[in-house]
Amino acid sequence: MQTFSNRLLIIFLLVQLLPVSLYSQDSKFEGEIVFVKETFNDTSYFSYKIKNNRVRVEELDSKLNVKNYMIVDVDAPLIYAVNPSRKLYTNMPIHPWDFDNAPQSDYQVIKTQNYKYLKGYKCNQWRVRNKKEDTEIAYWVANDHFNFFQKLLRLINVADKSSNYYLRIPEIDGVFPLLSVERSTLRCWKSKLEVISLKQKDMETSLFEIPQDYKLFQKN
Repeated sequence: MQTFSNRLLIIFLLVQLLPVSLYSQDSKFEGEIVFVKETFNDTSYFSYKIKNNRVRVEELDSKLNVKNYMIVDVDAPLIYAVNPSRKLYTNMPIHPWDFDNAPQSDYQVIKTQNYKYLKGYKCNQWRVRNKKEDTEIAYWVANDHFNFFQKLLRLINVADKSSNYYLRIPEIDGVFPLLSVERSTLRCWKSKLEVISLKQKDMETSLFEIPQDYKLFQKN
């Protein structure tokens, strides 16, 4: 009788845990990520607001107030550029990232065993080196269903080394760098990109929609 009861308890626990397991496999990160980019000449701030397949990419001032932003649908695909001060928006042309003229063999990817904790995440160190460009970028990456990030980088196709080098890394789906540091191959510092705030939370749908009183800006 006791054995039968134990079996029932085990079955009950498995049934209770099954939906949680399925959800954790299919879930996507929802929330806000704020980060700062530092170079020799400048410091700039940005944020990502993420909900389902939409990402709001914001350019911030030094007090973290929104200056301009983009609304990106990573699955559609679709990009709107929005100017809140003038209440204007426009459709952006899409030219997805692809491997440039530099062959993959120019990039050496090293997934090290080093790790450290950032914003509560265990972050592994991945390094990408290109000797011809005298550059190595170290990424400290976390895995928490950041499924949007690789799609976002490919779609907006920002012309900077941090994005380009990162996309050279295999198996980055769901992974996000909380810190990246660019140096020369002789270890001279060039730039840093660092997350200063990361919050998982429900995001309002209206953040990812064009306000009704904004006008479409069209070039002549």
